[in-house]
Amino acid sequence: MAQAVGFWIVFGVAAFGWALAVQMRMLIARVLRISVEAQHGDLHPNDVRAIVRAAPADAAPDGLPETLNQVRVWVRGEHPQAIAHLAKARRWSMILPIVVLVIVMAGRFGLGVI
Repeated sequence: MAQAVGFWIVFGVAAFGWALAVQMRMLIARVLRISVEAQHGDLHPNDVRAIVRAAPADAAPDGLPETLNQVRVWVRGEHPQAIAHLAKARRWSMILPIVVLVIVMAGRFGLGVI
């Protein structure tokens, strides 16, 4: 019984963290898109998405035109904390699904609680 309770607590924390990371990722990207659109209103919406997608990268990604790279550098200078949070949310939103899967597999095959 204690194993089952512990399993569900660990599973719940990991699943909540995953949901929180995905939510942070969407929310921060939306706020950055609003900021870029407000400052550079003449850009196409797809260009704005490309800028926000490339903003956490240290170097300009291949295929990004120089004008968009300048806007990417502006976003990195104007919103450094948001960019750092976006990078962290991206990292955790890729790590936590694997953690949740490992927890489920451990609960199923190791502990026998599922």
